[in-house]
Amino acid sequence: MDALKNNPDVLTLDPLAMGIEHRVGPGGRLEGLLEFDEGLLVQGSLSGEIIVRGHLIIWDDGLVKGRVVVHGNTYVFGRIGETFESSEHARLECHGRVCIANGAISTGSIHAASVMLYHGADLRGPVSTFKQDPRLHQQQVDASEEQPIEQPREAQDRVEIHDELDQLFSRGRPRTPVFSR
Repeated sequence: MDALKNNPDVLTLDPLAMGIEHRVGPGGRLEGLLEFDEGLLVQGSLSGEIIVRGHLIIWDDGLVKGRVVVHGNTYVFGRIGETFESSEHARLECHGRVCIANGAISTGSIHAASVMLYHGADLRGPVSTFKQDPRLHQQQVDASEEQPIEQPREAQDRVEIHDELDQLFSRGRPRTPVFSR
């Protein structure tokens, strides 16, 4: 499912269709050499040498620093790098698209196939782009052809989205949640 399919000003995320299987919850902290074989949602803190073999979502209070390689798209609502650190402390290499939302902060360096900034995003570090891997594009096309179980809905506020995330990760394999921000 392409998060920007219907309206480029609204970012719609479907964690199950995106393959988000891993989570660093609120208040959680992981450090070191970390590898995730599927997508990852960060609501806490993640630092070190990190490889994500799927999509990465950095939520509102999420913080990611260190060297991060993402083999999917990255959606930033929180922070890449500490607020007052230089770009050396956080480097994101994304083989897909990086979307930096309103209120998100990036002091780290970003190297991606493409970058999309939303009005109100705070970009303080260097950004560069490279040619996208055609295999990743095919995976995105395949994922966009999947039909969600429910019709998408737009969340009215962040509380609704946080409740949806808590429900998603608090019990086994839930119904397919689809929400927008």
